[in-house]
Amino acid sequence: MGYRQGGNADAVIAYLGYVKQSFVLGYSYDITASKINRVSSGTHELAVKWCIQKKTSFYHKTPREM
Repeated sequence: MGYRQGGNADAVIAYLGYVKQSFVLGYSYDITASKINRVSSGTHELAVKWCIQKKTSFYHKTPREM
């Protein structure tokens, strides 16, 4: 759970996520808490992230190791 802060602090946020190695799937729902809730009941958000790790074939020694 979260609460949007700042200039437009008008939402309570429920979120959950799933992580499997380099894959992340997330879902959140913003519950509108201001007067705008008369025309907007909330917002669904879906996030998909896939992290690609850069493989390096060399190793740099630090000055301490030299």
